[in-house]
Amino acid sequence: MIKGEKKTFLFQGLKRFSLGIKMAILLTKLMYGRYKNFLGVFFKKRQIAINHAINSLKIGILCFRLGIKMPLLKARLFNA
Repeated sequence: MIKGEKKTFLFQGLKRFSLGIKMAILLTKLMYGRYKNFLGVFFKKRQIAINHAINSLKIGILCFRLGIKMPLLKARLFNA
């Protein structure tokens, strides 16, 4: 296995995961903080933003897991 591939998947997973966390923190501040009036303007877009944050977290976790399991998967493919 090429070491760069594993690092790429791990980096992508961490990047997406951190993006999802940042979005979740921002949404929490918007929903419960001093920006409630600001959220009232974008009420329809709130659900889209929440779904995007959740999807980003899921993709980040999957990429991270794939980066960890990549050596095992390649070993099975070439030894089969």
